[in-house]
Amino acid sequence: MLLVEDPTARRGPAARAASALREGTNVAAIPQQGGSAADGAGTLRRLRGRTWVAERAAGREYRVTGEGFWQIHRCAPDALNEAVQQILAPQPGQAFADLYAGAGLFTVPLAHAVGPEGVVLSIEGAPGTSKDARRNVHGLDQALIRQGRVEKVLRQEVSRLPGGLDGVVLDPPRTGVGRDGVAAVAAARPDRIAYVSCDPASFARDIRDFALKGYVLESVRALDLYPHTHHVECIGALVPASKG
Repeated sequence: MLLVEDPTARRGPAARAASALREGTNVAAIPQQGGSAADGAGTLRRLRGRTWVAERAAGREYRVTGEGFWQIHRCAPDALNEAVQQILAPQPGQAFADLYAGAGLFTVPLAHAVGPEGVVLSIEGAPGTSKDARRNVHGLDQALIRQGRVEKVLRQEVSRLPGGLDGVVLDPPRTGVGRDGVAAVAAARPDRIAYVSCDPASFARDIRDFALKGYVLESVRALDLYPHTHHVECIGALVPASKG
């Protein structure tokens, strides 16, 4: 699918370019300028074909719209899922939280691993991306999709889980989890945390803040998901200091 940013959307150059593409090409536009939210600025608009693509990871099918997020490296979803599963080692009946969950890349495998007796709390801030996650967990009643500010929703939902959380996976944007997010996660007292980061600087800052809340970095891996660039993906495993 081709995704473009065009303030004039259907009547602008993007629409003209879409009409010239070969049959079967999917094109959508997200107007970012030249209008207000009421006029549709920032809203995904279909110009041709469909507004979503089919992706596959961890042996599962995912649907991701142009508003959603997916890793650009085709091997990244499987590599990241493998790393997260190794850290959390999910078992049937356990409870996990997938924070900054996106389209549910980690939510779906975790939900299958914990089974119907377990629970996976999947929280995402972006409404469009959260809708993708809801579609992708269809039929998995143990996956609870929630949309909103991550730390606020986490505090509300964890209080409803009688056994607490066995683990948490974090996959925040480049800005990281931040102090409030770290405090909310630490307050839930998970046994293990898998932190997926696309920015080593914010990762280091958050690891320091987790240390102040009683969590230590047990291990860290670096994956080169953006070849020939300075970007590095880090996956850290954190545990309570008493178990480290």
